[in-house]
Amino acid sequence: MKKRIMAVFMAAAVILSITGCAYSGGKAEKAAPGTAAADPGTVAEIQVFVANSLNDVIQELAQVYQQTHPGVKIIPNALGSQELRQQIESGMACDLFISANMAQMTKLDENTDRDYVRDGSIVRLLTNELVLISGKNSGTSVTGFETIPKCRGVFALAGEEVPAGSYSRQVFEKLDITDEVFSLDIDEKTKVGDVRSAVAEGLAEIGTVYRSDACKSIDRLDIIDTADASWLDTPIVYPMALIHNSGADAAEREAAEDFYEFLQSEEAAAVFEKYMFTMYR
Repeated sequence: MKKRIMAVFMAAAVILSITGCAYSGGKAEKAAPGTAAADPGTVAEIQVFVANSLNDVIQELAQVYQQTHPGVKIIPNALGSQELRQQIESGMACDLFISANMAQMTKLDENTDRDYVRDGSIVRLLTNELVLISGKNSGTSVTGFETIPKCRGVFALAGEEVPAGSYSRQVFEKLDITDEVFSLDIDEKTKVGDVRSAVAEGLAEIGTVYRSDACKSIDRLDIIDTADASWLDTPIVYPMALIHNSGADAAEREAAEDFYEFLQSEEAAAVFEKYMFTMYR
């Protein structure tokens, strides 16, 4: 694969130093998976399944890639990692899968019903951070993960099957606050983005999300605390793998492989970092 020249991005240094967020908030147009009409010049379409938290960044990366590969149409499908795994197992066409944790990727890889994951293609692509959020200037008495039991309102929390929810529960166990936390008024969500929205809209006092998610609404949120890596049983890692797609032709398989390599490039790293993701090193 040809080497690519890394794009140069202007850094919003003041905002980044204060909040740890450089996210611009812009969104690319999203096509529903499998519904986008093929352009007459398209020679390959690839189905890219990504965790919800990657939705915005994968839209931009697709646009960047297509500038130099106009014959390739990238069709993203962004949902919860567990939902994406289930869709792949049910037979939905997928060429590339990026999960928000290793657990869902491992379940897919170890599924004995079919050979879903292409041999040797699983790589650790990205890392993220788990943060505790509240509404902007909310006045909550919660000052950190250890003081979550002081929450007097609703605590928005992703479900246990959702990677962010699983990581949150690991933190509660490490801090020995699990029983106290689950005695609170918890609004359990199926998507980490829904947790962010609930807190930003004032429907919940606090919530736990990824830093990248918090930065999407940083004008309406305060980041109270960041989970220490030592509080987690497993690191926050986004693995990526090529998926066997029986309906793909040779050109589409080659395009999927090339986009897979592109996502590990320095050019892609600059875009990921703009959205507050860090390449796994």
